[in-house]
Amino acid sequence: MNCLLLAFLPASDAYSQRVYASSQTNGVTGLLCLACNVDNPTNSVGSGNLDDYAQFNVTVGLAASVYQVLNFPAVNPNQGCDSLVIGIGSSNDVLAANLLGGVTVSTYNGNNTTPLETFPASTSLLRLLAGSQRGEIVLRPTQRFDRVRITLNGGLLGALSNFRLYYAYRNQVQLTPPNITTGSSISTCSGSPVTLQASTTTPGAVISWYDAPTGGNQLPTPGNPQGTSISVSPTATTTYYAQVSLDNCTNTTRSAITVNVNPLPAAPVIAVTNQVICGGQQATFSVSAPVAGVTYRWYTVPSGGTEVGTGTSFTTPTLSSTTVYYAEAVQIATGCASTSRVPVTATVNPTPAAPTITPTSITIQGGSTAAFSVQNPDPSATYTWYNLSTGGTALATGTSFTTPALFATTSYYVEARSNQGCASLTRTQVTANVNVQNNVPCSFATQQVSPVINGVCLLCGVSDPTLAVDTDTSSASTIFATVGALGSSGQLLQFPNNYAATDSIVLVLETPGTLLALSALSSITVTTYSGTTSNNDTRGLNAGLINLQLISGTNKYRVSFVAGNNFNGVLVSINGLLSALPQLRVYYAAVTVPQAVPTSASLNICTGSSATLTVTAPASATVNWYDAPAGGNLVVGNTTTYTTPVLTASRTYYVATGKYGCENGLRVPVIVTVNTPPATPTVNTSNLTACAGDSVTFVANGPAGATFYWYTAATGGSPIDSGVTFTTPGLSATTMFYVEAANNSCVSAARFAVTATVNDAPASVTELHQWLTLYWDKPPASRHRQPHRT
Repeated sequence: MNCLLLAFLPASDAYSQRVYASSQTNGVTGLLCLACNVDNPTNSVGSGNLDDYAQFNVTVGLAASVYQVLNFPAVNPNQGCDSLVIGIGSSNDVLAANLLGGVTVSTYNGNNTTPLETFPASTSLLRLLAGSQRGEIVLRPTQRFDRVRITLNGGLLGALSNFRLYYAYRNQVQLTPPNITTGSSISTCSGSPVTLQASTTTPGAVISWYDAPTGGNQLPTPGNPQGTSISVSPTATTTYYAQVSLDNCTNTTRSAITVNVNPLPAAPVIAVTNQVICGGQQATFSVSAPVAGVTYRWYTVPSGGTEVGTGTSFTTPTLSSTTVYYAEAVQIATGCASTSRVPVTATVNPTPAAPTITPTSITIQGGSTAAFSVQNPDPSATYTWYNLSTGGTALATGTSFTTPALFATTSYYVEARSNQGCASLTRTQVTANVNVQNNVPCSFATQQVSPVINGVCLLCGVSDPTLAVDTDTSSASTIFATVGALGSSGQLLQFPNNYAATDSIVLVLETPGTLLALSALSSITVTTYSGTTSNNDTRGLNAGLINLQLISGTNKYRVSFVAGNNFNGVLVSINGLLSALPQLRVYYAAVTVPQAVPTSASLNICTGSSATLTVTAPASATVNWYDAPAGGNLVVGNTTTYTTPVLTASRTYYVATGKYGCENGLRVPVIVTVNTPPATPTVNTSNLTACAGDSVTFVANGPAGATFYWYTAATGGSPIDSGVTFTTPGLSATTMFYVEAANNSCVSAARFAVTATVNDAPASVTELHQWLTLYWDKPPASRHRQPHRT
């Protein structure tokens, strides 16, 4: 490629070596031109004085040319690499490119009179030096040369009338290998891009990148034609090579840089990639078999983004909707991440709403029960009842809950749980407010003996003793004993009737001015009596079989225990020696009869049927049946067995036990669930045909959840099979079968008939035998007859 440049060049070139022209010839060509010549032609030879010059004189417009040939000591050694620099100027005109139209430069070699290359001057090639009257033409000839001819043609208008030639020299360009500024090695992760950078001290030089120290493939540098940088993404450790060139001149020594490629860790294996949780909960994901030297990062996006967690496990925040996270493995030493992130899903099941209870507060009398029900329950949810707002043990499940007999205001809590196992975020509180019944003359002690002193107990006694037996539950007697006394002081409370050992005694006591301390329990004792005779069964209130309940809002507490002996009185005492308790108030003593025990607390019957309900009751107790847990109507009295009328809807009955006309306040529920019989089933094909000895299979259709029974009779009889399908035994005659549906012990109103039609078998077949005579392929004399049966 021919190249002509006019450029400013420094006096000293660090990257080149100058060789100046050492001799010259000159002359004139064309028409006779007496004024055309070259003055001082030797001034353009050598480098002794770069400011003197040879002057070309030519008459403008005359078809004549003036030239000078400058000879170099030798042929240029680096064709295409060495540059040719010619210093030019004008005596009195501003040097401009439009005045160079008549200037040409040609190179020659040896005795050849034909130019090797000719370079006409053009506008784009001129660059002025200081003063605007000097410049330099810079050529990079592609062929070897030993002389250059500069010609000024006078036949062109506008050409310079005089032209100065200062010097000509050859630059022996020294291309040094590129300097790789990113160092001799660099590290990256497999497949990740890394930018390599290099520089050269040769202006205009181009850097090329290769995959081998010699030869090899040139690598592209898109967007960077000078090649000062290249982006590579190797998957294995690779050495890259940079080479510098200037036009056709190349330094074949390449500079190397090694890209050390660090391997990528394997994508993490997550133990469970789909965690199912409930709304408002968190999910935890863990890496299975984590690798030493590898850390794990967690993101909300499959690529990019900001990590939301690090480590072998990740716990999500509280979630309300299904969310996907992504895990990647990262080599700690190199920072290299796995090629892909592993998605994990926290599937969030919805949380049911907290149950609605109406009303949430019910007031009952002491010893009664309270019933609460969920309003508009979700049929797919399960409702569980607790005595704590969080945690605790379930007391019951179902849309309704009946408390035990209560003697103090008590709160309960109910939560909803979906069929996916999600519980409501909060539990709904319900409260049973308990009123203490006053002046209820039922099984109370009505007589008393006091004081009952045992041992030495000075200043011990009972004040207002009759207030404990006046059947007024708001008034009380007071037992007092001297602290440190060697005996006890007590009051015997007597009942108007005799009771069994299985009956329970109930006392309401109070320690004036303070709550009963646990340390004082052993100093309060109770003893059952028959008449005025002790049963010698004294026990402290700290005994394991005694139940104590604090009555809300007071210092009173309810004491109950099973007597253990037949009785008609109870002695309440305080021991002065064992306690610092000086006084004890006694409000009343009463008897409760054990509850009846149902043979079955829940029965299932079919619509239009009746149920027989049976309970076991304490000896000599009366048993009454009611239609409500409290109050209500007496259904039947004084019987342990009750047969309901024909029912078409579910009902609950309540059983109360009592003695002497006084019932236990807690009635026992017995639930009768009335189920609707399933519809009569059908059969896909009700008439199937078979040959004698074969079987057929019938398939029943019916309500979901039903069980199918197969019979040989339209009514009665025992089932011969059960299930959706029924395969008959081998049949010899047409036979009818019947199927019914059953659910919750209720059967369909009718059985569906099916028929297995048996066709006679064809008449018997008589087997005939024939004999054929076969001959082997042998000569006739050797043929042997072989019989063959067909």
